[in-house]
Amino acid sequence: MGAPAAGGLPSEIVQVHYNDFGLPKALSGTTAYVQNVSYSPLGDVEQLTLARSGAEGVRKTFIGNTYEEGTRRLLRSTVNDQTHTGMLQDLTYMYDQAGNVLSIFDAAPQSGFTQADNQCFSYDGQRRVTDAWTPKAADCSTAGRTTANLGGAAPYWNSYTYTASGQRATEKTNTGTAQTRTYCYDKTRPHALAATTTGATCTGVTPQYAYDANGNTTTRAETPGSAIAQALAWGAEGKLAQVTEGAIATDYIYDADGQLLIRRNPAGETILYTGSTEVHLKAAHKWATRSYRISGIKIAVLTNESSTTKLSYVAGDAHGTSSLAVSADDTQTVSKRYTTPFGARREPVAANWPDDKRFLDMPEDTSTGLTHISAREYDAALGQFISVDPLLSLDLHQSLNGYSYANNNPATYSDPTGQRETCGAYGNSCYEQDYNNDGTDNNDGDRNTTGDDDGSYDRANNSMHGGTERGGQSARWNVGKGPDRGIIMIRYYIHTYGAMEIIPGHPSLLGDNRGPTLDPSAAYRMVLFWDTATGEVIFNVAPSHTMPSSRETIVSHQTGSKTVGGPSEMVPANPILLNHSAFRTLTGKNVVQTNDSDSDALNMSVHGVQPLLSVGAVDNRLAVEASEKSVRVSRSDNAYPDMEVVQYRKNHSVRWIAHDSMAHTSGYDAPDGLGGVLFKELDHRTWVNGACVKSC
Repeated sequence: MGAPAAGGLPSEIVQVHYNDFGLPKALSGTTAYVQNVSYSPLGDVEQLTLARSGAEGVRKTFIGNTYEEGTRRLLRSTVNDQTHTGMLQDLTYMYDQAGNVLSIFDAAPQSGFTQADNQCFSYDGQRRVTDAWTPKAADCSTAGRTTANLGGAAPYWNSYTYTASGQRATEKTNTGTAQTRTYCYDKTRPHALAATTTGATCTGVTPQYAYDANGNTTTRAETPGSAIAQALAWGAEGKLAQVTEGAIATDYIYDADGQLLIRRNPAGETILYTGSTEVHLKAAHKWATRSYRISGIKIAVLTNESSTTKLSYVAGDAHGTSSLAVSADDTQTVSKRYTTPFGARREPVAANWPDDKRFLDMPEDTSTGLTHISAREYDAALGQFISVDPLLSLDLHQSLNGYSYANNNPATYSDPTGQRETCGAYGNSCYEQDYNNDGTDNNDGDRNTTGDDDGSYDRANNSMHGGTERGGQSARWNVGKGPDRGIIMIRYYIHTYGAMEIIPGHPSLLGDNRGPTLDPSAAYRMVLFWDTATGEVIFNVAPSHTMPSSRETIVSHQTGSKTVGGPSEMVPANPILLNHSAFRTLTGKNVVQTNDSDSDALNMSVHGVQPLLSVGAVDNRLAVEASEKSVRVSRSDNAYPDMEVVQYRKNHSVRWIAHDSMAHTSGYDAPDGLGGVLFKELDHRTWVNGACVKSC
């Protein structure tokens, strides 16, 4: 994975190293970042060792996680280093029978704070948070829920009530002088906030918020109850384009996929978002920040904002909100910060924090008071989005008003996509009976139905996890959890009836004898399934079958010399090696090189070998980039055999991404292991969402 030189940071090739199970175990670039990652038997990250080098004397930082058996809920997350005594952060989670987070206790005071931080949460019958408070001791009993008993590093106590449709009705702050803010709604637009007031009723309150016909906020108070108004302009695709406050403005520009590309704020700063690297430009100063992730977890930030380049390790809560930063040098300087469950600050701006990310690790815009959360903009002070959810989830009744955040249960759920709530640290299903992990409760007991548009996602999920037929081979690895863009299937097949013509006109093996198809269970030679939400990748190789013929002697990697004939016979697939040399195909091995794949893109090489002789090999380099709106596929080296790429998404119809016919029926123009060495880029085609855009 390459990161270009930008804002004074040098270019860098970031490499992910994998263990024997295909899971990321280390991360390195211009320096090392992650020395080791250990996993639970179910693939959850249990410990990360962070250091610039594995050499003795280089100080390390350790992140450890413990999970509940059965539910896989996060129970404890700790951070310690080799400079400070005890833990830098020690988060302990407790849950009720329904899975709601009851408490998050941090027993480790650091960075100038002399007290622990104990958060408690209570809920109503709709699983909406009604109180969030910080008692002096790690005790959430109702008797201790008093102003006098508040304490900790950043004390607060907020109480909430809700309307029947799931909107916030009141918010009471009990810290210091108690104050209740009432939320007012217009009867003609009952789901959209009209104003807030510290009065007891909304009678006679002047509207502070206005909306367009699509439900986008066009006028809002700078802060709840403020007389200072902001005007908001929206683009044709429903993205926020500009926020104006008096004579000053903040502008937003997006890329073709609808992702935030550029933000310009009133301070004269322009921020360019280019994947993991962000460039900040001001009249007298420019700098950049670069973030690093492994297994879907953000672990480090590199920045040169203070004119010197500094690397910091970061750690956070179950939803990805970073709360701790540790410098990677020998001082291991610690910064710590605190937020409410809805993402508002609980402390002054943390000193030495390495980037502008906060709630859910999303960009926080202090000039507007908004947080950019993928598809939408979020107001942490109100605890809701400023535009309606682009994804209508009829099964989530508390989300139907379109503006609420995470069903008003932000300690348990999160919404990192801006589209619908997810559960737990990695976006797990929120329903105990969600057998197919589609986000709905399949309470009819049928594990094969989810209410998808055409059922294609279920079939793809079953094909992905259904294993191979007898004689097949399978390998799996994980590229890190990410936004759910569905299951992407890359499948190689042979469209002809016969294959492997050692003698022209006399095929030795049966082909798949089919054309392109969307059916995930169709015949194949090789198939790869990528679950973009979990990061799981499964690669299967099917056994071959001999052409029905008179008896003859053939040579097989698996069985040596063998006489076959008469009816078709099965020939087992060759073993699969991960991240070995392509020349291992000469010894009868299928080789898959996972290269620098991550949760956003698969970058890999596939070197397949015929099961009888090491000829007619597959030698392909593939790049698959998946965003919310598009999937881009590039195939280079040799176009053999046929290839099809299909995307299966929950609650979406199946979508063609790419189809490429084999260049030659024999495959002999791809000598084993040499297609990408001697004959670089014999073919190089690119598709976007089913349309060929290069070398078509």
